[in-house]
Amino acid sequence: MGADFNLADLPPEILIHICHFLDAAFVRTVLSRVNRRLAQLVCDPIIWKLRISARWPSRYPPVTPDEPPWDWARACASREKFSNNWIKHETLKEKVKVRGHYSSVDTVLLLEHGLLVSGSRDRSLALWNVNQMEEDSGMKGGLIQKWADVHKGWVWSLSHDAGYSKTVISCGWDNTAHLWKLTNTEMILENSVNCTTALLCSDIHSESGTVVVGTFDKKVKMFDMRSAKPTVMAVKHHKMPVLAVAALPNSSFHMISASEDGTLAMMDRRTRKVIKRLHFDSFPMCMKLMDEGVNCLVVGDKSGGLHLIDANKMEEIKVLKNLHSNKITDIDVSMSGIVTTSSDKTVKILQPDMSLNPIATLQVEDIGDVVSVSMDNDCLAAGSSSELIQVWRPKIDRNSNEIQEQSN
Repeated sequence: MGADFNLADLPPEILIHICHFLDAAFVRTVLSRVNRRLAQLVCDPIIWKLRISARWPSRYPPVTPDEPPWDWARACASREKFSNNWIKHETLKEKVKVRGHYSSVDTVLLLEHGLLVSGSRDRSLALWNVNQMEEDSGMKGGLIQKWADVHKGWVWSLSHDAGYSKTVISCGWDNTAHLWKLTNTEMILENSVNCTTALLCSDIHSESGTVVVGTFDKKVKMFDMRSAKPTVMAVKHHKMPVLAVAALPNSSFHMISASEDGTLAMMDRRTRKVIKRLHFDSFPMCMKLMDEGVNCLVVGDKSGGLHLIDANKMEEIKVLKNLHSNKITDIDVSMSGIVTTSSDKTVKILQPDMSLNPIATLQVEDIGDVVSVSMDNDCLAAGSSSELIQVWRPKIDRNSNEIQEQSN
């Protein structure tokens, strides 16, 4: 070959084969900058679709994404990093348990910049820095702010608008939804909305600014979080308390509610009428939409089963019975993976495709039932019935202060 050899001169099929042995993030962010031909090759979504299907043959994502087009390169890199890190979690992750509340931590929410919000039956909220948490440090290690009795009843739900408003919603048994402005270092209470009944769950439709909450008195309520004095609208389509809600993203006017009456109901927010209803043998406890414009709803039931729902058609496309030996208490979902928690004291991490194959099972010791979960690619946080929060985060070399997280 001699001195004139150039990697870019190789046939495309050879280049693609070589890239399959390289880290996806490296190919996407570094190799694409070598020259124009490699950049064109790396920008071809077919290359990344083939790479994903070679490693994970099951249909991914489970539901065809909405516009804009799915970013296959980012999905591949994110999924490979997530899978590899959690498969090797015993060597790549460290566990830390902290106590910031005096009762069950029924909701946790991981945010950007390493922030974590927790809500408890002790009526308080706490804001943490995950990277500064220290075991056996009481309420000092990593705690940024705490609001005691910010709700006058149990705090049941936290939801986040990651769009322009950077808003966190906290909902409680005191009938109130608090709206918090999120910065890089703190949360500031901006507004409070009285919904006249106990609130069990919440979600935000970012494009319209609509907050959707589910209530103990069997209703779904909605209000515009952009208004200084929001008007609360209510509909009743269930016979039992509403345990979970999901607002379909983008321009959709549809929202889905899950109830202890054993049904999922899709409603049009404009007409407030039910479009379609699904019935479950074991009632749905929790649910979460896959992100990035994929209207795939992941539902956990009281018997420990997991369901994939095509939210566009309101049809069940996959069910995994007995994933857990007890009820599924919470779910978090991304393009990289699915995480479930259960009263069986385990956290399960699954592939985000039609296989729902396991990536890892995390055993949770000495913190009671796991009742809430939140994740990102690097960290996972679980709230428990015993006042403790357990976090899995990248291991840190305390001497060099470098994160030992790997891409492979």
